[in-house]
Amino acid sequence: MSWADVVKAPVVARYKPPTPTTRVRPSRRRAAARAVELQEDGGPARVVSETSTDALAPRRRVRRARLIDVFLPEGYPRSVAPGYGAYQLWDALQGLTSYVRANLAYKATLEGLGVGDVEASAMAGALANVARDASSSLAGLLLAYGCSRDFGRRVRQWRLAADVANDCGLALQMAAPLCRDRFVVLACLAAACHCACGVMAGATKASISRHFAVQGNFEELVSKEGSQEQFVNVLGLLLGYYVLKVLNESTKTVLIAFVLLTLLHVLANIMAVRQLRLRTVNEPRFRVLMDRFLRNLPLDVAAVGDAEPLLVAGRRRLGCSLNDVAHVPAAAAVAALVAAEGRPFVILGGEALLAPGATALDALEARFALAGGPAARWPAFRAALAAAGWDTATPLLDDAGCRVRWHKV
Repeated sequence: MSWADVVKAPVVARYKPPTPTTRVRPSRRRAAARAVELQEDGGPARVVSETSTDALAPRRRVRRARLIDVFLPEGYPRSVAPGYGAYQLWDALQGLTSYVRANLAYKATLEGLGVGDVEASAMAGALANVARDASSSLAGLLLAYGCSRDFGRRVRQWRLAADVANDCGLALQMAAPLCRDRFVVLACLAAACHCACGVMAGATKASISRHFAVQGNFEELVSKEGSQEQFVNVLGLLLGYYVLKVLNESTKTVLIAFVLLTLLHVLANIMAVRQLRLRTVNEPRFRVLMDRFLRNLPLDVAAVGDAEPLLVAGRRRLGCSLNDVAHVPAAAAVAALVAAEGRPFVILGGEALLAPGATALDALEARFALAGGPAARWPAFRAALAAAGWDTATPLLDDAGCRVRWHKV
């Protein structure tokens, strides 16, 4: 039997007559089952079944597919790293709470600037805005200057810090009108917090998108995240407008709503950051990896990500200069340098000096030695990292950037 005969085969209706107690309602979705036996070149017979529905189901699928294409990358979920969907949902929730609270804080700022107050001065309001803008710009410059190298090393920590700064800024905005004599100062601090949030969030966003892009679709993920943010923005504006109308002029109710939304915002951010299973080795993750390795526990990415502290952990710099080891006695320093000749690093006085040609893996080995790891166990640690899928080629450990050359004379 050919495929043309299969198509023309009679349809076997599967119909159960209704019982007297059963009411048959007309349905917009009617299905028909087709079952035929197909003989191929004398081979065994196979039963081919086909179920067809009316045109409404395909239309729904097309609409659903188009909606998914607007907000999710092509090939989702295969085209992204695990945790992308959960991260975006929690991120959308925290963004929604931020937009609603921003409306409440903006209302408080307008009141502080004198909107609705017949005794308020337009010049005073303009000067307050100038001071706020200046404070915002200065805070952004200082933060970028002092922390720009660290943003990529501690993505999860800075991502969470960005929203904490946003919460602080909104809280200061809400408190500013209540302290009329300190309004300008509080408004300037709030603007500085908002600017710091923008700098930190913008710096970590690229690293997060690059982590989720597993099929070379980094640009597509960035554009889709922009679409998601725009949708959440519109939804937040509408919800904020509704909340303002409902709360009206009740200051107590507004403050209660603000506090509850802030708590929800913090929870959503913690849950969002927990979805990031970064495979690069930075200082916080190295400490967890070293602890698990010494206790003979698996070094899988998920377990290490769950144990990684979200607060900024202690620092241990690599690539120190000679000034950092000036306290080491000369004899001990010479002995250590002679013993390390030809190696890419040397441990001296509790610090790690790196040679000019040291790679990211060499820096990781130096950090392993600084942590007290036996040199004989370094190959096992490196093999365990490779087996668990860790990226050891990207240098994300704390590095002062100095390189020292040593040799015999």
